[in-house]
Amino acid sequence: MQTIFIFLFAKYVKYIDPLDDSRRVYSGTDYPLFQDVHLMIFVGFGFLMAFLKRYGFSAVSVNLLLSAFVIQFAMLLRGFLTVAFEETGLFSIGIPEMISAESSCAAVLITMGVLLGRLTPVQFLLLAFFETLLNVVVEHFVFNYLHVNDSGRSLSVHTFGAYFGLAAALVGHKKNVMEMDEHGGIHHSDLFSMIGTLLLWVFFPSFNAAIQEPEDARHRAIMNTYLAMASSTVTTFMISSCVDTLGRFNMIHIQSSTLAGGVAIGSAANAVLYPYHAVIVGVVSAILSVIGHAWISPRLERTFHLFDTCGVHNLHGMPGILAGLLSIGFAYFYEPESYGKTLYHIYPYWIGGELNGDRNNVSQAQFQAIGLLVILTSAIIGGLLTAFSAGRRHDGVILFFILFILLEIPSKTSATDVPVSLFIDPTIQNADSIFNQAKEEVLQFAPNVTLQNVVYQSPQCGNTETDTKEIFTYFQNYHSQNHRITMGPVCSANFLRFANLSAEIQALQINILKGYPYEHPTMIDMVTRSPQNLGENLVTILKEFEWAQVGAVLCEECYSDDQLASETYFDAIGRVLETNNIAIHNNCYEKSKVSSFLSKYSFSTEEETIISLQMYEGYHLLGHYLYTASVDSTLFNYVSPEKSVASMDIHGPFGDIYIDVNGQRIAGYEVKRVSKAQVSSNYLIDLGTVTTSKKCSRLACLHYELNSTVSFEPPKDVPLCGFHGEICDQTGVIYAIVVVIAIACVFVLLCSGIRSVLVTGKGRSISNPWLIPFYDLRFIDLSNTDGSQNLSIQSIKQKMEERTHLKRISRNRLLASVDQTFVACDKYVIRDKIRYDKLDVNLLYQIFQMRSNIQHDNLNGFIGLAFDRASHIYVIWTQCFRGSLHDHIFTSKSKRETATNFEGAFLRDILKGLEYLHTISALEYHGSLTLFNCMLDSHWIVKLSGFGMDRLLIKWKAGGQIFTEDHTPLIRSEELHYYDPALKKIWRQFTGTKADKQLINAEFGRKCDMYGFGVCLYEIYFKKKFVPILFDTPSESEDESLLLDDANDEIASKYPLPIVIPDGVFMHNDLLRTLENCFGNNRPDIKLVRKVIDTVLKMQGSLVDLMIKNLTSYTVGLTKTVEIRTVQLQVEQRKSDALLAELIPSSIARELQTGFRIEPKIYPNATILYSDIVGFTSLCSQSSPMEVVTLLSGMYQRFDLIISQQGGYKMETIGDAYCVAAGLPIPTEHEHVKMICMIALLQRECLHQFEIPHRPGQYLNCRWGFNSGEVFAGIIGVKAPRYACFGEAATLASKMESNGMEDRIQMTLSSKQIIEEHYSEFTTSSRGGTSIEGYGFLITYWLEGLETSAASRVSEFQKSMYQMLEEIAKEPQSAFAWSSSERRDKMAMARERLMAERRMMAERLQRQQTIQEALEEHEEEVEMNVVLKDEDAKNDSVDLASIISTQPDDDDEEENEIVAGRGRTIDSQASTIPEN
Repeated sequence: MQTIFIFLFAKYVKYIDPLDDSRRVYSGTDYPLFQDVHLMIFVGFGFLMAFLKRYGFSAVSVNLLLSAFVIQFAMLLRGFLTVAFEETGLFSIGIPEMISAESSCAAVLITMGVLLGRLTPVQFLLLAFFETLLNVVVEHFVFNYLHVNDSGRSLSVHTFGAYFGLAAALVGHKKNVMEMDEHGGIHHSDLFSMIGTLLLWVFFPSFNAAIQEPEDARHRAIMNTYLAMASSTVTTFMISSCVDTLGRFNMIHIQSSTLAGGVAIGSAANAVLYPYHAVIVGVVSAILSVIGHAWISPRLERTFHLFDTCGVHNLHGMPGILAGLLSIGFAYFYEPESYGKTLYHIYPYWIGGELNGDRNNVSQAQFQAIGLLVILTSAIIGGLLTAFSAGRRHDGVILFFILFILLEIPSKTSATDVPVSLFIDPTIQNADSIFNQAKEEVLQFAPNVTLQNVVYQSPQCGNTETDTKEIFTYFQNYHSQNHRITMGPVCSANFLRFANLSAEIQALQINILKGYPYEHPTMIDMVTRSPQNLGENLVTILKEFEWAQVGAVLCEECYSDDQLASETYFDAIGRVLETNNIAIHNNCYEKSKVSSFLSKYSFSTEEETIISLQMYEGYHLLGHYLYTASVDSTLFNYVSPEKSVASMDIHGPFGDIYIDVNGQRIAGYEVKRVSKAQVSSNYLIDLGTVTTSKKCSRLACLHYELNSTVSFEPPKDVPLCGFHGEICDQTGVIYAIVVVIAIACVFVLLCSGIRSVLVTGKGRSISNPWLIPFYDLRFIDLSNTDGSQNLSIQSIKQKMEERTHLKRISRNRLLASVDQTFVACDKYVIRDKIRYDKLDVNLLYQIFQMRSNIQHDNLNGFIGLAFDRASHIYVIWTQCFRGSLHDHIFTSKSKRETATNFEGAFLRDILKGLEYLHTISALEYHGSLTLFNCMLDSHWIVKLSGFGMDRLLIKWKAGGQIFTEDHTPLIRSEELHYYDPALKKIWRQFTGTKADKQLINAEFGRKCDMYGFGVCLYEIYFKKKFVPILFDTPSESEDESLLLDDANDEIASKYPLPIVIPDGVFMHNDLLRTLENCFGNNRPDIKLVRKVIDTVLKMQGSLVDLMIKNLTSYTVGLTKTVEIRTVQLQVEQRKSDALLAELIPSSIARELQTGFRIEPKIYPNATILYSDIVGFTSLCSQSSPMEVVTLLSGMYQRFDLIISQQGGYKMETIGDAYCVAAGLPIPTEHEHVKMICMIALLQRECLHQFEIPHRPGQYLNCRWGFNSGEVFAGIIGVKAPRYACFGEAATLASKMESNGMEDRIQMTLSSKQIIEEHYSEFTTSSRGGTSIEGYGFLITYWLEGLETSAASRVSEFQKSMYQMLEEIAKEPQSAFAWSSSERRDKMAMARERLMAERRMMAERLQRQQTIQEALEEHEEEVEMNVVLKDEDAKNDSVDLASIISTQPDDDDEEENEIVAGRGRTIDSQASTIPEN
């Protein structure tokens, strides 16, 4: 496709002439606006859509791809639709075309926002192709045929792109990206998106004003957009807080709705005349956008399955329609006179314009409405057809380009041998002679141009016959003699007739007779006395003198025929302008320039002379134009010749001739000052000259050049303090400022007072204390292991067992902390806005009061509810770290035989909590009594949880407001048997309204609680599940998420009666009868059940008292013995683990211990470092073996400390060679380069301080080299296995070291690029090209060090390392304590070490066997003893971060992990718990 673009650009496209003022190409005007729009497209839109953490890269990269594609395609399409292409077969491009092409990019990127995450890049390109094609064609029709005003492209870009994407999404993309947890936004991605919002916000005025003309319309567009966006931003924050249940600002609203004002004002940005209108538009658009996010989008998703990923409908769609409606309203209600001359730039076809339109406010409003309907219809139909055709063959793309290639190129018109019709006044007697002279002179510089002149002398003007005859002659010459160029007319009444006729028949007209106050596209005006030229000179002088306020005086009597009257009035004017009188003098035909021409002819009047001069110049201009057009045929154009003429350098007979883009001749005048004292110079002083230049936007502009010999200070147009001192009087302004400041202070104080009354000290609502701000939740990351590779295998195993226990008790809940209290959070997804009625609020308040007012020992504390972004709701309860009673009884690992006294204690605690709920609490019953809701705290006391909340959750589920995150039923199947079948039948009748409250009364609820207690009693007493284990299967979509599984419920409802007692188990008759009654019709009272339990099980004292009694009877010495043996075993195990961890990476060692086969693995991102001692061979030859060993041991101990702190892995040491790897076996994305850089720098700094032990005063020098790339690594050998890596990257790293220099660290280009992109704190320098054996000539770099701000970390680590080395040196086995007197025979030492290891192994096995037998015999007692010892200091002894750092399920323990940093592991799946 890019090849086709190259062909089309080569065949049909050219750059515009840089001097073509009509195209507005200069950087001072268009290029700054283009820069703003360019930044919006490539940065603003890309980052705005980067809020999805999974598709952030796609948002930015695909944004770049589509923009680059659409820019080329749109420029070609627009060029093929131009008049220039129709006439010449070529078209020109410049900055305006680039801006228009980027507006088409914006439409495609808006569509991309709807479908982000659901299309591949190739599909996006295909969609961009069809959308750009349709968009350009529709835009051309709306603008060039309907003449709709859409100045900021809100209709053709925002509305079209939004509804094209929504229509495409409606057909075949039924996936809600926002609801997928791994795709949702995080605070990092939201920050990038906010950057995009700010960029769009800042440059939006430039986008709306980039194509505006004239300057006052552009100024209005900028100001209106600015005010609309400012008001929409403030309104967005206000409305976002109002629609949020907690009064918070919603990040989605802020990222998009703050921009809605710029979209809504776009179509009428140049038409809005009053600032407050723009402010109102911004407010309305923000309200509409926020409401769309909060209410309209969820309903579109639920009803039509229309998933809008980036909220395009709310930012671009609805505000775009609002912009279209506003353009209709402003066209209808605004008075046309309010616009002045700019009316015809805004509405070209208005009555009285140059295009001879016939529109008024009613018809223009109708056409605005038609344009809106055309854009909406074409966008929706185009989106539907494009999406419907997705996946089919796309041969039409190639066919489309072939059609363009085969376009017939129009023939070009020859610019030579064109006859000229000259209509001249009879008083001009030398017309033929002047033409002949000009014809000969033209042939000298344009030999291929032959002028043919036909002179027509018009009789006296003023009568109808003469005027008509002149027009008829002109028209007859055109048809009979092909006269395409004319000079005339003579009669003023025929000027517009000639001009309109020239435009109609596509002829060229040159005016040489008089200056008319008109401009026409087919006329070249050669008159220097024209009103336009005079006005240009006057404006240039006013600007130079800085006169902004000027008055004009019209004195018709001054020019009357009465000489006396003229003298009288001129005397009066002279007295007024006696001082500082400025005169403008037309010196275009001064005698020094035209004397040669005047000497050849005789002229009777001054008027005849001037017309003859202008006619003579006109022939020269025509010759230049025809000659240039014959060389470059694209410049010849009868329809609008003024632009081509303006771009040429025309050298006339009396000097250069300048024509602007409107066909008007621009010639500078002289500026003189009238002074009575200058008698000798005719009372005139030369102040300066107005010169002409092409260096401006119109290719012919005037500049004032002051006469350096004259000292003149022009007077001010307004005195400094005004004519009456009104400017300097600021009393009213000061009063206004004081009043505004006072009102603002009062408003701030009032808001602060109201907030302090309504909000508690923690920022929570007093009226709703159960609402917890989401930012108060501090989630605990279960994927963080918080360990290092130096831990022993035994320690890691012990920690994993502890974490597995917590994982089991937490089950599907999230663990967090609120106000330094650990809590458990049940997470649900909000499908629709949660609606509370008065009964719901009262119920929540009652549940919350159970915690805040009365602290019952057997009730768990309800913390409250929290919402995040209105997409999830969290039900928060106090966390009990021993888990639920169900976990305690049915845990597969424990299999403990719970004592009868313990059973009684558990049952008594349940009944005490239930009794409080039934008799005292305002809740009146529990509602969901299950073993899962019976929690065990650290004192082994049962606390009831979940009371009351199921009523709300079931109601919300029945109303379609929430569903579970894994799309399983709300009531889990493993808990179905705890609920009364009659209760579940009523739940199925719930509608989610207030009527549900009447279906369940308090008495019925208490009976259902007794049913649940009966199930709990059975399972606690018999330690057996009441029903078979039931499992839930997640639904495929949220629409199929159920309240409960009917199939599993049918199984769970079969089992209550009769009660089956397991073999070998005795149950008291009273207890058995009570159990049966719990499932019958006459269910027992809670007080009666409690009496039966206390009597039968004979509970005395608390559970803790019972444990103390049992433990005191236990042998005192057993505990001490077990502790001693356990410590010994742990010491030996740690030594073994530490030795293994030094030989093989910890992660690899764990897999080897578990019996897994270690397969070689490829690591795509790793860095290998090699170091080598300079001069080591000569040093060894001069040293003894023990001295060399001591030297290397001291150096390598320091190196080992460095890599253990920085997180690298030592691969091997061979003599003086030292190899370190980072990025394996624990892969990282970029951090491996940082690790190696720090290791190399620290090693170099370490050697600067390391003195050779046997050569005082001498230090070692090394070479270092590293490279980043792909390697593969694995275990080599079975006995004494080693972990090694191989690959091209490792080989090149070795070459970097061997080709390095002393005391320098050399690295490859790949490592240098990663450092530049991610770790700018490191300083590097280029070594240049280096010849590497086997690789040729490579460019390498030196690693110099760290920036000054980061260099302190090196010195700090050096200090800590030296302290550790001093401690090591004090140990008896330290390498630093060796001396020559302690050297032994190596073979003897090896034998002793082998025998010692065998003895230690035998003793360790014997101790392990003894301790294991003791632990198995007294497991329960030991556990209780530890519990009692830790009761008083449980908060200090529990390292929560290390205990909780595990995966949430057993089945997830074998998932792949990505290791980042120094030994910390991160789950490969994105965590669902937000970071704190």
